[in-house]
Amino acid sequence: GDLYSVITRFKKIANELGSVFPQVLAKASRESFERKISQYQLNDSDASDALQDNDNDGLNNLAEFKQGTHPALADTDSDGLNDGNELQYAASPLLADTDYDGLTDEQEVNQYQTQANSSDSDNDGLSDFAEVTLHFSNPNNADSDGDGMSDSYEITHQLDVNANDAGQDLDADGLSNKEEAVL
Repeated sequence: GDLYSVITRFKKIANELGSVFPQVLAKASRESFERKISQYQLNDSDASDALQDNDNDGLNNLAEFKQGTHPALADTDSDGLNDGNELQYAASPLLADTDYDGLTDEQEVNQYQTQANSSDSDNDGLSDFAEVTLHFSNPNNADSDGDGMSDSYEITHQLDVNANDAGQDLDADGLSNKEEAVL
């Protein structure tokens, strides 16, 4: 067929589906909703259970339902930080490493005091993971040694991120490391 007949057939099929699709969608949505009600151990005829916090994570059952977290697990993603705390720190309670930097949300919040939702908490161009595991620099300070050169600049130019080497002249060209950094 020609284009006109193809379009006409498509419209006819779309019209036929259009009358059935909302019913199918409504049934699927209801079944999905009923599964969630059962999974979350909620009674759809008693709203009081929505305010309970069965796992003591700081989120009531309704909040767990809305977030997609498990109402019987205080730490749905098993990263060591409970679901309620993850939301306080703008982290995902469904991902052990919200910012995908190689550190769990719990490590970021409790061990390194970095931002669990930012892979580079100090915006110096080095990931939090690289700072704490490779360079042993401060992931919360773009210039860990306070010498006026960013950590990423020092790493790129083979300087020491943990020692004030601004006045030195590593390449012996008559300019200090800091003078070269501002060029």
